[in-house]
Amino acid sequence: ETMKAFSASGTLHVLSVSGMHVGIIFTALSSLLVFLNRNRYTRLLRLFILLGALWFYALLTGLSPSVIRSAMMFSFILIGKSLNRSSNIYNSLSLSALFIFVLFDPLMFLEVGLQLSFLAVAGIAFLYPKIYRMVFFKNIFLDKVWTLMAVSIAAQAATFALSIYYFHQFPNYFLLANLIIIPLSTIAIFAGILLLIINPFPFLCIKTGFIVKQLIFLLNASAVFIQDLPGAVWEGISINMLNLFNIFIILFALVYFFESKSINMLYLFLISCCLLLFSKNYQNYIRLQEKNLIVFSNTFSFCFQLNNGFNSFLFYHSSDSISAFKNSSNYCISNGLNINDRICVNLDNVSKSQTANNVLFLEKYILIENYLILDLTKQLKSNFLSENILINMIYVNKYTFKNLKNDKINAKEIVVKNANDINFSLIEFRNHSSKIYSLSNGAREIKL
Repeated sequence: ETMKAFSASGTLHVLSVSGMHVGIIFTALSSLLVFLNRNRYTRLLRLFILLGALWFYALLTGLSPSVIRSAMMFSFILIGKSLNRSSNIYNSLSLSALFIFVLFDPLMFLEVGLQLSFLAVAGIAFLYPKIYRMVFFKNIFLDKVWTLMAVSIAAQAATFALSIYYFHQFPNYFLLANLIIIPLSTIAIFAGILLLIINPFPFLCIKTGFIVKQLIFLLNASAVFIQDLPGAVWEGISINMLNLFNIFIILFALVYFFESKSINMLYLFLISCCLLLFSKNYQNYIRLQEKNLIVFSNTFSFCFQLNNGFNSFLFYHSSDSISAFKNSSNYCISNGLNINDRICVNLDNVSKSQTANNVLFLEKYILIENYLILDLTKQLKSNFLSENILINMIYVNKYTFKNLKNDKINAKEIVVKNANDINFSLIEFRNHSSKIYSLSNGAREIKL
């Protein structure tokens, strides 16, 4: 519930160990060690202490991709300052990416956290100065508020397309959330550092601990409050890779149009918007023509979803309700289907010879239009296999699957659940035309 609240408010990075936390730790330690800026040797000592503390923190928190990126960048900035070199954030970002992919893991580039982290920093570096200069406040407090808002807008503008691509939602009150939650979390982290420092003094420690507790309570309550506001989250947004790049082009063209007032950038912006609208409408048209069956992989029993255009029907067992609903929701959101319009049928309440939403249940057979399925997960009866019926799909687990090899199989496909330890090459069937599909590879999608 807490993670959902922070996700809905657009501040989930506060709960994760992110680059923001490394920045706060770095700022706190730099302030505590400012007395070492006296001469060359003390500055060198300060450099080693800060570098050691940064990477100790990174190791302590599990070396997550965003923390590695942040620790790398601060390390380069520290080393550059010690050599009296001015730092460039784009150079630091590029060098961090190079070191991460060379020293750690090239495939780390596929980590969502790292992608969002790099985009957020690049967006803040590029967009923040432009956004900040749009409004000027003489009042120091209002200027600080506007600074935080400008940073939030810049980071959100750079990352919102990727966030929608992966998480299919957009926090509508991200500005309000950042104005409340980011300062509170920063104060809570500084208070936590203070709590560690005064740990030898029990009286002060108890008082400070109470303050930290109240800060965290207020932090969580703020996230829940924002989540409960009407229209807090725009959910169920689905875009493909083409739409993602199109949105980045739109953002790029819009920014450079305001910078250079180039008519070509305006044309690029308008053309990209038209392409995005056309692409979404074409996706909807294709979705309207589709009719498929999804067999879920991480359920104990046979659970499946039937999709007909924008209509979806989920068939599940009570024992698998949580997994089935989660799988179905993820599929619906990523494919542009409305979860609220989904019709759910509990298979435990469906009797034999009953039709539910154009699906016919008879003994162990399930008939979906002309597609015949035989569920043999619980028991294996030879009379089902001896009948001269062409079965489109047999759904079995690894135990019943091993017993099928001596029977005459008249099925186009055999879908096997929990088949990690089965060597398919050693199993032969009398009917060699049967194709075997292991659900260990993921959910099975069947076009109807």
